[in-house]
Amino acid sequence: MNYTEDQQLALFAERTQLGAPFVGVTLLAAATSLPELSTTLAAARIGAYTMAISNIFGSNLIMLALLLPADLAYRSGPNLDHATTGAQLSIAAGILVTAIYVAGLLIRRTPKIFGAGLDSWLVLGVYFGSIYALYQIG
Repeated sequence: MNYTEDQQLALFAERTQLGAPFVGVTLLAAATSLPELSTTLAAARIGAYTMAISNIFGSNLIMLALLLPADLAYRSGPNLDHATTGAQLSIAAGILVTAIYVAGLLIRRTPKIFGAGLDSWLVLGVYFGSIYALYQIG
C-alpha cells in the first residue's frame, strides 16, 4: 500500500506515540535546516561570521515574511486563525528566538557562560521548552 508523505508522518506519529505536532515540526525543522546548517558552518569555517549570522536570520525572517502573501491568497480569513496549536507555538518560538538573537546583537555583551553567550543559552532554553510543549500537546 502506498502512503502519501502526510499519511506516513501521521502513521509515524501514531506508532511512536509522539504526537503529530511534535513529529511534524521537528522533522520539518530538521529537513529544512540542513541547507542553512551547511552554509552557516562553511561560512564560519572561512571566518565569514557576518554571512553565517545573516544566513540564519534570513531564513528565519523569510518564513515570517511569507505569512503576508499567504494571508492575502487564503480566502477563508487569516491563516493563523486556522493554524493548529502546534503551529502557533512554533511560530511564537521562532519569533522569540529571533528577538533574543537581535537583542544579543544590539547589546553586544562579551561575558560567556560555559563558552557561549547568554543569548545562546536563552535560545537553547526556548528551543527545548518549545519542543517539550509540542510533545505535551501531541
